[in-house]
Amino acid sequence: HNTASGLVSIANRNTATSTAVGAGGDTFLAGMLEALLTVAAGEPALLVMSDELLPEPFRAHVVEEQGWVY
Repeated sequence: HNTASGLVSIANRNTATSTAVGAGGDTFLAGMLEALLTVAAGEPALLVMSDELLPEPFRAHVVEEQGWVY
């Protein structure tokens, strides 16, 4: 899950910090918390949320809980 931010950073020669958050059903809230704490520390923040299907070989190992896939 670090690939997207890494490739964008390389393409734009951006050396700023980036964080990739993977927290199952809580990913969006964890990302918001990360962004809010970054701003509270006086740094700019941009939160980008993305989701996609798992590749077929991994789908057999998925556990579904409360409508979220982990």
